Amino acid sequence: NLCIDRITEEEILQLHNHVEKIRTASSIEEAVNGAYAFQNALAFFSGNTLIPLIFHSFRAPVSTMWERFCMLYGIHALYENNFGLWEHIKNRDKEGAVAWINTSIGESIHGSREIYFE
Repeated sequence: NLCIDRITEEEILQLHNHVEKIRTASSIEEAVNGAYAFQNALAFFSGNTLIPLIFHSFRAPVSTMWERFCMLYGIHALYENNFGLWEHIKNRDKEGAVAWINTSIGESIHGSREIYFE
């Protein structure tokens, strides 16, 4: 949300490049690295100095979750999640971006793309 108000067109292009690295990844590891680069850049572009530090501290568990997600649903599903968020950012649609994040997370927790089962 902080990012959308201040992001430049050049930064939007940088985010798109990271998303495209997910789409063209030839392995889960490459896809996860692309997703991390996208999310890390997004955190940095927010202008809040704590968000990138917090995100970096959770890199290992987040990467593990994305790996599992890719094993269950494929790299393209990870790409779709990140591309959808990027589209909202590109359109400077704060409400859409928040809704997209909530839906994506919800699908991974208790929806059609759960990553952990009881």
